[in-house]
Amino acid sequence: MLQVIQDTRRKLFEIRKKTVEEDLFSFNNDGNIRASEFRSTFIEALNVNELDWAETFADKYIPRLNQRIRKDIDNYCNARIAYERHDYDKAIQSASNVNINQIFFKLDMKNLVAKIYYDTDSAEPLISVLNSYYQLIHSSEQQDENIIKRHAGFVKYLRKLSSIKFENKGKDELAFIKKKIEKENITSKHGSSKRSWI
Repeated sequence: MLQVIQDTRRKLFEIRKKTVEEDLFSFNNDGNIRASEFRSTFIEALNVNELDWAETFADKYIPRLNQRIRKDIDNYCNARIAYERHDYDKAIQSASNVNINQIFFKLDMKNLVAKIYYDTDSAEPLISVLNSYYQLIHSSEQQDENIIKRHAGFVKYLRKLSSIKFENKGKDELAFIKKKIEKENITSKHGSSKRSWI
């Protein structure tokens, strides 16, 4: 199943790459590239571990976004790439500088910071960020119920995994939770690099 997901992601990325090469973006009324389309393209590159391509894409196309969000999107991209390269300090620093008022970016940053704290065995900060992540999800006016469920599922299972990890519970319980996660439709289930939080 994981191989099918990876193959599908690769095919989608190749299509997206062609779209970029042909400069076929959706534009806002102000003539700037839509932030949502920029984000989707960038994430698809990360999903197939094309970090250099993602970085080049960001450098080239951030100047074509609305000027008000360019700095935030730059920090967003730096945070995501730094995480994939295991530079957690830089990822946290860049993530803390993202102040964009769009729910997708806010959810992405909560998700990223939670994964960093989990990966670095930072139990107390992880609990705090999971609590604020949960509040963001449930106070969101996001209409796409699937997105909310995916993020809520991530928080739910990362809490369970954290409890097992930080309380030194048994491997059987960990294996059981991981099997449940594999069957659920949640965000960030599989990392783009070989390391994955499950």
